[in-house]
Amino acid sequence: MEDVPESSWLQEYPVTLMQFLLFLYHNQQDFVPLCMTGDFLCGLAATLFPYRFTADIDSEIASPIEEFKVCLQCIIVDIVNIQVVDNFKNTCESDLS
Repeated sequence: MEDVPESSWLQEYPVTLMQFLLFLYHNQQDFVPLCMTGDFLCGLAATLFPYRFTADIDSEIASPIEEFKVCLQCIIVDIVNIQVVDNFKNTCESDLS
């Protein structure tokens, strides 16, 4: 993937997909419970913490691909953060009623 141009859809698609999932979370109430499932959250966590072979651990984070991964990770962390805050807010509101 290192020889893929920066403007390629392979670079832009994952970010676009995460932005679309965030859009659905904010605008489709039926999508929110799906985002709270273990499979969905495990999938997000797997993209944040991918399994690496021991040979990959020694490589340095300096390539544009690594910078792209950091951008994607920021979006995923935002999605999880919103879910946690929404879940906490819903729990507090249900306790008050």
